[in-house]
Amino acid sequence: MDRVKSRRRKAGNAIDANPFWIRIERWDVSEGLGRAGGIDRDSKVLLSSQKMRIFFVQTQSFGVDSQSEGGTISPKTFGLLARWDADVAKGDEFVLSDSRYRVDGVTDVTVKGDVVSKQCQIVEL
Repeated sequence: MDRVKSRRRKAGNAIDANPFWIRIERWDVSEGLGRAGGIDRDSKVLLSSQKMRIFFVQTQSFGVDSQSEGGTISPKTFGLLARWDADVAKGDEFVLSDSRYRVDGVTDVTVKGDVVSKQCQIVEL
């Protein structure tokens, strides 16, 4: 069997082991610069649902200065495994179980120059 097809099948099996159906929200960004040099966000575009796998990566703890109470914030970082042909990009957002997430990075996993899966870093907002 072709190595690329084999790796795509293995990624699909990993996703199927614990799948989530995710509906990506993507901002439709206009070509020009917006107010104060920023980019205009015209409207959100909802993509079709895609089957992906979410997994926990790490928790970073750091102190927070507060005059009334002390405490720590522990932001959670998650990973997302997607098929090779998934439509996911940095900046995309989605809601899952009443929590909102943002895609902070997308890495194409390749074999022989062909994409076999996509691994994304996502953060809970």
